[in-house]
Amino acid sequence: MKDVYFFTLKQNMKGKGFKIATFLIPLILFIIGIAITIGMAGGNSDENDSFKVTKLYVNNESELIFDDFDYYGVLPWEKGKIVPKNEDTALLLNITDGADGICYNLSVPENSVLKTDDAKELMPSIDEYMNIIIKADMIKKDNPLISCSDEELFKACTPVVANYVTVGDENANLGASLFKMIGPMLIVFVLYFMSLVYGQTIGKTVISEKVSKLMETLLVTVKPSKLISGKILAMFSLAILQMSLWIVCFVAGFVAGHYIALWKYGEYTNIILQIIEILRDGSNGPAFSVTAVVLSILVLFIAFLFLCVLAGMVSAPVSKAEELSSFFSIYQVIVVVGFMISYIIPLKGGVSPFIDRLLHIVPVTSVFMLPSDILIGNLTRTESITYTAILAVFTAILAVYTGKIYKARVFYNDSGEGTLKRFLKK
Repeated sequence: MKDVYFFTLKQNMKGKGFKIATFLIPLILFIIGIAITIGMAGGNSDENDSFKVTKLYVNNESELIFDDFDYYGVLPWEKGKIVPKNEDTALLLNITDGADGICYNLSVPENSVLKTDDAKELMPSIDEYMNIIIKADMIKKDNPLISCSDEELFKACTPVVANYVTVGDENANLGASLFKMIGPMLIVFVLYFMSLVYGQTIGKTVISEKVSKLMETLLVTVKPSKLISGKILAMFSLAILQMSLWIVCFVAGFVAGHYIALWKYGEYTNIILQIIEILRDGSNGPAFSVTAVVLSILVLFIAFLFLCVLAGMVSAPVSKAEELSSFFSIYQVIVVVGFMISYIIPLKGGVSPFIDRLLHIVPVTSVFMLPSDILIGNLTRTESITYTAILAVFTAILAVYTGKIYKARVFYNDSGEGTLKRFLKK
């Protein structure tokens, strides 16, 4: 089997496709990783460099007695009807009497570098403070002999609000939700693409000796089961090498981009790191921990091995090149069905626990679902290990059965129908 393995490996490392997938694609992914990080840092830098409100001028032309902004706490303030020309980052709050009560609005002075959006951003906190002031003012007017201080009165009028705070800012929370939905899909797409590309290559490799009439010569030195095992493992190793290079180069690009962004922009908020932190805190399992990353990569390799063995099993009965497409369509249907179910489930949500467990046990769907679910913490550590073990057992059983189909086809011209019965008897 060792000789078959290395021979198949060398044969498939000669073409242009191998060089593109092994060297060009990792380089592109490295550049993409840098571009994504620097792009995010540049966007954050633009936000940080934009002008912010630094002071508030209050012009009270209403009947408000209580117009003290000492307890506002958001910005320094000062009473005044206009904003001085040298205060180009200050806003003016005008308070007037209206038909329906107290009216107030924020205005941006003509000489200001601020924009209307800056005033809109500040308005919610102004609304909240003005509601307290109006309430305190009414109490003070109705009770002129009240003995409490303005500070005590302000505190008494301030409502108590219970806030449930999620770690990270609003953008990071939104990003975490999107990542939890899109992340699994990306892994599913990559695995689906690789299963179709390498599955077809495995099919052609498995039948190559049958088509070239070299089978009789090879059988003198190697057993059929070892022959097909060597071929499948060689293609699997080649694919894993390329997949590992893709992952490493993309992560390396992301890390390099992070340090380039720090050097270029100084301090900035890395949204992806924030998203990972949020997923760590809010997941059922150890999301993005070292254990989760290692186990997720291991499952990704086992899942791909299962798909490689499945492609070998479907191709094992084929003896002519023209028959490969009809036999391989069975593999494609199985992969497409598993892919579609794994793609739709994250979008739909609300799946019953029984169906969810079933999808993580059946290998056709679990190969697409397990790597991402382990990585983002949708599964506990116990569930992750259990489902991984089940997938490994299915892969081992399928590998043994594939070898028996190949052997039966070579020696007995068996199309495979009777192989299952013999396999179950043994």
